[in-house]
Amino acid sequence: MHTSSNRSRVICALFVLFCGVPLASGLPLPVGGTLYPPPLEPDPMPGGILFTTGPLPFMGGAFSGTLESVVIANDPTNPWGGLTFAYMVTNNAGSTNDIGRLTVVDFTGWQTDASYQAPGASMPPLPPGGVTAPAYINRPTADVVGFSFVGFPVGPGLLTPGSSSTWLVVQTDAPQWVHTMAYVIDGSIAGVPSVGPIPEPASLALLGLGTALLLRRRESRA
Repeated sequence: MHTSSNRSRVICALFVLFCGVPLASGLPLPVGGTLYPPPLEPDPMPGGILFTTGPLPFMGGAFSGTLESVVIANDPTNPWGGLTFAYMVTNNAGSTNDIGRLTVVDFTGWQTDASYQAPGASMPPLPPGGVTAPAYINRPTADVVGFSFVGFPVGPGLLTPGSSSTWLVVQTDAPQWVHTMAYVIDGSIAGVPSVGPIPEPASLALLGLGTALLLRRRESRA
C-alpha cells in the first residue's frame, strides 16, 4: 500500500533521527529532543481521570478514524507532579492509507515526559484489532509533542487500516488543562478536538503583548 510513500517516510524518519536532532537518553522530553526508541511503561495510573473526550472522529484525504484523549490528575507515576495526558488514535478499517504521525499541543512552558503504555496495563482497554507502538516520540518545538509510526528499520510499523495505537502518554508539570486540537498526519492532515495543558502564564503574557503591539501597529498605519 503506497510503497513509495512508505519508503519516503522511512527515509525522512531516519534523517530526523540521525541528522541533527538530539536523541534524548532518558524519559524527560525537552524541546528539540527525541525519544528513540520510545520508553514502554506501565503508567499512567488512571484513578484520577478528570476528563475524557471519548473516541472523536476525524477524516483526512485517504484515511479516517478516531482519537480519544484523557486528562489524569494525581498520577503517582508522573515525575513532574502535574497533569498527565493520554491519547489513543485508531485508523478505520475502511481507510485506504496508513497513518504516520499524531501531534498534540500546547505544551509551551511546561516540562514533559513521554512514553507509551504497555497493552493491558491500567488505562481503559484498547479496541479490538492490531495495536501499534510509536517508532519515536519528539518535541520539535515548545508547543508540539509528536508520536511517529514508522516501519522497519526504524520502528514496528505504520498505523494500518483497522488498527489502533497503544495509549500515548505525556506527563507534565501543568496544573490545568484546556480543550485544544490534535493533528493526524499521512500525506494529508486531519484536525480533531483533543486536550492539552493550559498555556503557561508567561507564555500567555507574551502572546498578549504581541497581540497588543500588532494592534497598535495597525492603528498607527490607519
